[in-house]
Amino acid sequence: MNRPRPRPQTRHHRFGFTLVELLVVILIIAVLIALLVPAIMAAVRTARDAAVASEINNLAQALADFRSKYGDYPPSRIVLSETGFYDTSQTAYNTALSQVTWYVGNPIHPFIGGFPNNFSTTDLSLGQLNDRSLRFMRKFFPRATFSTTGATVTATNFYDFNGNGVLDQAPILLQGHECLVFFLGGIPLRDFSNPTGGNVIGMSGFGKDPRNPFVTPPGANNPGASTNRQTPFYEFNAARLIDDDGDGMPGYIDSLGKGSDGRYYAYFSSYGNSSYDPNDVNLFFGSIAAAPEENVPEDYVYRTYRVNFATSPVQSWVPNPYTSTDPVPQNLVNPLAPPLAVYQNPQSFQIISAGRDRIYGPGGQYLSSGAGEKLPFDPLNFPAGTDPGIRQNERDDLTNFTASRLD
Repeated sequence: MNRPRPRPQTRHHRFGFTLVELLVVILIIAVLIALLVPAIMAAVRTARDAAVASEINNLAQALADFRSKYGDYPPSRIVLSETGFYDTSQTAYNTALSQVTWYVGNPIHPFIGGFPNNFSTTDLSLGQLNDRSLRFMRKFFPRATFSTTGATVTATNFYDFNGNGVLDQAPILLQGHECLVFFLGGIPLRDFSNPTGGNVIGMSGFGKDPRNPFVTPPGANNPGASTNRQTPFYEFNAARLIDDDGDGMPGYIDSLGKGSDGRYYAYFSSYGNSSYDPNDVNLFFGSIAAAPEENVPEDYVYRTYRVNFATSPVQSWVPNPYTSTDPVPQNLVNPLAPPLAVYQNPQSFQIISAGRDRIYGPGGQYLSSGAGEKLPFDPLNFPAGTDPGIRQNERDDLTNFTASRLD
């Protein structure tokens, strides 16, 4: 008797995942991303901050090398005259405005690149600034010839500070960010094949001839210029050398932004005797260094503070040198005893990066130690009702007098 053979057991193989399993996997991945992305972004931001802090330290070392060679730190505002003439008799900036023959291309402004827009009535006169500039130029370059009575050079042997190969009759006014690049980098190196006049492609150092260390450097399509040059104190990244006021003298933006997000390293000198001058770094031109809200005139008043500099309160635009004591001019309270504000790094200099938010902030007192607020708000220097949170903009700023951010 034939018995029926048992049917083989059928196994059902499942391919892929169920919808529930897929949702679980997606959820796990989403949770991991939510956990990892902020950590990764924070690490990236920290690394970028560390890069800027390292660059500030390198700039500070270059400034120390400059001082070792020349006997002092660079000033943070100076007039450069390619003719060698420094008129120390000017009593005010208004006098300079009448000298329309200085610069035919822009008869309103006596300086190449335009006249700064915010000198206060308590600022140095043009003669005083020329005198201060002359003292530094003679100290750093004693074999060069400078005069207070007239031009000292010829059309073929002049001081080509901006490296454009042309004797510029108008003086060039450098603010802090431009002084930092000029004194550490020397004469701008230019691409003369550029039909617009030669863009800056680097810094060439100063010439080795002590009688004229300001000779035109060799640039693209300019092989006849001087090649006998000193090595710059700092090798600037050419892509971050920006000249936004058109005087041929660039400033240096940090690595946290470019284009409209570019912000210069602000530089202030103490002039070796705690005499920081807030007017040395004025409101920067254009979008390179001015935060968007700072382009609104009504907002200017909220971005100033006053320091009892010398014997009179000085008001200046951002950025400002930082103090360790209250910058409110105490003579408003006690006219008989006007104490001076005490600055951070009173005998050297300050370098300031605008930080991640690209806003310098109003500056003022910074308390490096203690349990209180490091950036205290000063209500006497702002209009009534001003939001004290304005100093929050400075928390992410990076400087040479702090190991990390200001907060």
